[in-house]
This record gives sequence, structure tokens and C-alpha cells, in this order.
Amino acid sequence: MKKLTLILTAIFFAFLLISCNQNTSDEVPNENMGSGQKVVVAEVIQGTKYTYAKVKSQSASYWVACAKTEVAVGDEVYHDAGLEMRDFRSKELDRTFDTIYFVPTLSGQMSTGGQGMAMKMPMKSPHQNGGMMMQQPTTAEAVAGKLTLAELINNRTAYADKQVTVSGKVTKFLTGIMNKNFLHLQPESQDGQKLDLAVTTNEMMQVGDVVTLTGKIAVNKDFGAGYYYEVIMEDAHRQTNN
Repeated sequence: MKKLTLILTAIFFAFLLISCNQNTSDEVPNENMGSGQKVVVAEVIQGTKYTYAKVKSQSASYWVACAKTEVAVGDEVYHDAGLEMRDFRSKELDRTFDTIYFVPTLSGQMSTGGQGMAMKMPMKSPHQNGGMMMQQPTTAEAVAGKLTLAELINNRTAYADKQVTVSGKVTKFLTGIMNKNFLHLQPESQDGQKLDLAVTTNEMMQVGDVVTLTGKIAVNKDFGAGYYYEVIMEDAHRQTNN
């Protein structure tokens, strides 16, 4: 009986040790990561125009990238919400990040901007040959009536370079990215489909707003630095009757 107790005790401590080691592996921040996220810098890689940093919060460890800035291992910094990129390949570093968040900046002080701070992005990306400047809006044929998000996304090539109107719920809103605000729009009811439309705008909105937007549709849009969209609405304006 005593021998059995010793064996069970040994198994328990072995299991406990394995569990502790597993908890030190990389995790990802929860979906509520927003403005003023406080983290500690655990690793820094400086690129030509970008700073890549592995950071740790109270609950997670993950990679972020921003326009080049001076940070050091051990620094306590803040960052606002960023754009999540999966399987992001940095040609300069010759490295693929499973998940990385492009954030406006890493700062020693908490942002007071609420939704986000201005992202000082370089005109050219170290990861792409093309530039990152937002193109000026051009005149486009307007599509009569309001489309559903499903109709737009599933038939996106038919609406390329056209002005369309759609409605949906704002699920993410980031300010000051390439001198634009980026948001994600989803239908209030997904009905089994995972529909998500990226939108750029100069107007301010809040996560949770249900809005009607009109803007020009672009397909296979590549801004560089990992900002690629199969379909995106550009320079959207909110309809006042919503």
C-alpha cells in the first residue's frame, strides 16, 4: 500500500511538472485586446523599417510589429489594438510568424486616443516591392440599392471598382492606419456563414455600431506589409439615415 502511494505521488508531481512547462508556451491574446494593453518586452528584432517584438501580458505571450522604434528587452510598454496576421512571412528576416499583430506603436505611456494612435507607416514595405500609400478615390459607377454582405463578398469581382451600399455591425475599429481608419463589418446574423468585410473610412465609429456604408469596392488589394484583402470597401461614408 505504501509503495502504491509513492507511485501515485510520483505520477502526480510528474503531471504537475508537465502542466507547468506547457503553460510557458506561447499563447495568443484574447479577443478583448484593445487600447492601452500593457506588456513586457521579452525579445526584440530590429528590421530596416520595422520593429518586431515578442511581448508578454499577464495572460499571454505573442509577437507584435510596428514602425521602427527603440525598445529593449525588459521594457514595460503599451500598445493599442492591432491587425492580426497569420502565417506572416517577413522576407527581410527570412522568418514566418504563426501569428503577429501589426500595432500603431510601442510606447512607454498609455495611449489617450481611445480607439488607437496614429500608425507612422513607411511609404514602402520591407516585405513587398509595392508601396503602402493609400490611393486617392476615383469616380466609380454606383450600384443601385443596398447589397447584403453575402451578395457582395460571394460576387465580389462583379462589384470591383463600383460604389455599393451595405449594412452590418462594426466588429473591429482601428484608427490612423496609413492615414485611414480600418474597420470590419459583419452581418448582425451570420446565418451559418462567416462573412467579414474590411472597410477604410475617414469617419469615426464604435465597435457594436450597426451602420449603413457606401464606398468603392476593390478586390485582391495588397497594401504591402501583410495588408492583403480579397475584397475591401474603400473611403466609405456612413449613411445619415442609419
